[in-house]
Amino acid sequence: MVQSLGGSVKVVNVAIKQETEHAKILGISTIPCLRLYGNNNLKSATYKTYESTNVSADEIAHWILRSQNRTVQSLSGTQDAFREVHSRGSPVGPVVDVSVHEGSPRAALIVRLSKNIEQLPSRFTLFKIKYVGSSEREEFRVYRKKLPFDVGEEEYLTLEEPQWEPKSMLALMLEAESRKVYYGDKPSGVLLGKRALLSVYVSRFESLQDIALLLMEFHEAYNDRIAFHITRSSLKEAARSQDTFSHSWGGAVLTDQQANASAYRRVAGVVRELSPFSQYSLSMPFNYHSLKLFLEEWSTGNPELHFRSNHLTYTKKESSVLELNHHQFLDVLNRAKRAPFAVLYYEPNCADCQAYL
Repeated sequence: MVQSLGGSVKVVNVAIKQETEHAKILGISTIPCLRLYGNNNLKSATYKTYESTNVSADEIAHWILRSQNRTVQSLSGTQDAFREVHSRGSPVGPVVDVSVHEGSPRAALIVRLSKNIEQLPSRFTLFKIKYVGSSEREEFRVYRKKLPFDVGEEEYLTLEEPQWEPKSMLALMLEAESRKVYYGDKPSGVLLGKRALLSVYVSRFESLQDIALLLMEFHEAYNDRIAFHITRSSLKEAARSQDTFSHSWGGAVLTDQQANASAYRRVAGVVRELSPFSQYSLSMPFNYHSLKLFLEEWSTGNPELHFRSNHLTYTKKESSVLELNHHQFLDVLNRAKRAPFAVLYYEPNCADCQAYL
């Protein structure tokens, strides 16, 4: 990722646990430790240490590019050495592609923006500043961040206003950050607004393109109420999926910004939720029909909505209702001393449910 954006990096893995003397030589007290040696010499006393607690590819790549002064690149119209990969979006963040006249007020404004990354909608924003001749037209474009799937969004947005102002530029950059389907880190509160967030946790065996196209089936109907989001496939997300769905092959979690006050409600004498609950989950494998029903139930304000496909519940006399996944349910049936009595609830006229039964 760093190399494709014009930077250079050589990765060296030092196994501190096996080679404890290396820790003393390098002065490392805690691991993991990520250092960047600008002179390619591990024995050098000059290096930068990665201080952030967020160990993600985007964070690390942006840190390296910023350390190498690659987040902002400029060139005159006569130079052809600039890497053309910058003329499109990057996997790190959006790319501001600008053509300006050298020494003009617009050029000064762009340079000022590029030096105030923390004030931008995305601090991962990369800048490509090209100085063109006075006879050529000045242009301001924002290329969207590259995603591992395509949902038919515009590749870039252009500032059409004759007057370039910081307010209109930031508005365009924020619009470029607003996606039909988000990927990776959860979108910020500015991008979410008052919408709920539907996050899909997928295993590495799932096709991100298929999941994105499935979510797009509901984009038009729910875009004003729900933001769609696909998480990265990582060990961290797999562990979270295991905790949420009792398996590692994923599912969807709908997080509503309004707590479910009806979660205290008792059903047949059993408290279904111990506290106001704002998350509703749907286990994978889900498809168009199960997701459609899930969203319809949520939009009607169903206070009991917290179901997972292929998940079942059972109860014993004077005990709480327990939620089971498919394997746990089979275990309950197999270990019963008497013939168990099971009631299966499913949506009428649901072909997928019939096939599953």
